[in-house]
Amino acid sequence: MKKILLLSIFALSTASASFAQSSYVSLTPDAEKKCLEMTRALTNSLQLNEPEYIKLKALNRSLFAKTAEINAAYNNDQAARLQKLNELELNFEKDLTSFLTPMQLTSFSHYKKEGNTSLMAITESR
Repeated sequence: MKKILLLSIFALSTASASFAQSSYVSLTPDAEKKCLEMTRALTNSLQLNEPEYIKLKALNRSLFAKTAEINAAYNNDQAARLQKLNELELNFEKDLTSFLTPMQLTSFSHYKKEGNTSLMAITESR
């Protein structure tokens, strides 16, 4: 009985550790800095609370990582690269707007109209 209990505890702890690592996205120091700047700018513009800030930061980290992957994978095919980046931006906006309040949605549309598109700054630094 002890062996079964110990084995199941070990299996659960191993599974939870691997799950925790898979949700973490590794970024270069420069990308991390830009991600933080973008998160802060959007947080201030949209007046996000702390839980929303945490969700936005995770979305931005994922956005930066996927952008780097797309830029590397489609380095020689500009058209495909831009198409993938546009798809990524649409998915990012869909995920972002899923947790915003109506007032924050209005602020986000103003933010975008001011030329603060999310992927523009990332892809220009390539």
